[in-house]
Amino acid sequence: MKWELSSVEAFQIAERNLAARSADLEMETAERWPGQPLLIGFHDGYDAARITVKECRQQLAKKLGPWFWVAIPARDYLFACSANISRRTHREFCREVDVAFGRLPYPLSPEVFAVSADEFPCTQPKQTPWWRRILG
Repeated sequence: MKWELSSVEAFQIAERNLAARSADLEMETAERWPGQPLLIGFHDGYDAARITVKECRQQLAKKLGPWFWVAIPARDYLFACSANISRRTHREFCREVDVAFGRLPYPLSPEVFAVSADEFPCTQPKQTPWWRRILG
């Protein structure tokens, strides 16, 4: 059976389907950092992929601000937190991502990305983050 779709059309259909499945994105606040990092989870095998969908990033931006930190340590996990966090909280967030990457099944990346509603990863956040002000 031939579908007669281009790879672009197939990607667009997949993206629409994932956006529809993510309309009620559940976000729980991590207890150790009240009001900051969020754990996103449907646990359907697509949690990490959701960051590529603009509608999901828009939902995150509503909660976290115009740009925010995101990590996808494993297929079934998406961590996100506001860019307006202390250095200490950022270090703890990065450490948690690194631990998750090392222990969870289907590992993807220990990296933490700067993301906006419009871009993944974000190359130039609209606000200068604390680490850029310090490090130059």
